[in-house]
Amino acid sequence: MTSRQEWLASRRVGIGGSDAAAVLGLSPWKGPLDVWLDKTGRAPATAIDPDREDLLFLGNALEPAIASMYERKTNRELVQVKGIVHHKDYPCIIGTPDRLVVGERRGVELKSENLFADKFGDPGTDEVPEYYAVQCVQYMAIEDFDAWDVALLHGGAKFAIYTLNRNRRVEIEMIGLLREWWERHVVADVPPEIDGSESATRYLANEFRRNARPLEVATPDEEKLALELGRIRAQFAELEDYKKLLENRIRQVIGDRDGIRGSFGKVTWKRTKDGTDIDFVAAYHDATREIARVFENAPSELRDELIRTARDVFEEALQKNTHQKDGYRRLLYIPAKG
Repeated sequence: MTSRQEWLASRRVGIGGSDAAAVLGLSPWKGPLDVWLDKTGRAPATAIDPDREDLLFLGNALEPAIASMYERKTNRELVQVKGIVHHKDYPCIIGTPDRLVVGERRGVELKSENLFADKFGDPGTDEVPEYYAVQCVQYMAIEDFDAWDVALLHGGAKFAIYTLNRNRRVEIEMIGLLREWWERHVVADVPPEIDGSESATRYLANEFRRNARPLEVATPDEEKLALELGRIRAQFAELEDYKKLLENRIRQVIGDRDGIRGSFGKVTWKRTKDGTDIDFVAAYHDATREIARVFENAPSELRDELIRTARDVFEEALQKNTHQKDGYRRLLYIPAKG
């Protein structure tokens, strides 16, 4: 097991700082179901988005520089925290603080932000995004500290410090919600309420891969749920038609311009770059016909052998590059007639 895998495994023993925002529905990156899948070992091994991976790498690489900036601006000395720390009373509440201030009951989170920079208020205030505030509240509870700073490097050029002071009422309420969630879902091994996320769709598709029982009459609750789905789908169909109408009228008014802009923002209608679309099956047939034409004057035995060889090569290549696609369960809504 690699050090990265060991670290991920150790995080499964409790709710971390970034997990807390997701559990409370305040994270832009993941939700409660994602946390449950991770903590119970059900999270599928998926490829990391290269762009996201680059941002994570850059954020980690910039931490020492941001820490140095903080020390220079505040004349405080920072010490790095090693490993995962637990709340003294509630072991399921864990964290990995970035830095602690030497000689003070204060911690520091080191952030490099670009995408959500507009979520921050004026430097020196406590106006940070909710998902960062939750992290700071949790770390103050774990370390029993009075304050937590967020040192922000915005766009690689602008540095600012935000300070959150301990609020025990908020802390007690938040820690209580997190502990309750942990007991209800992780300890009891019961999934959180299903939402509309891609994670929920993937989880359900994996949990119920095959339909093993026949069609059944719906219960009253199931009937209500299905009727609501039908109503929403009908509304979506009407909105989709109206959306297409508006899009075509926008195309008409844009005409040969790049687009239009105003208080609403901007709407553009630009041509994309030309691309290619290869029809490999058609290419195979064209190639075999061309081979037959090239060898049409050759002795019949040789011509037939060459054509067979070429066809075998192409078919082998097609078979090699043809991959089996597993069937999947497709959700269809078929309204009642009449």
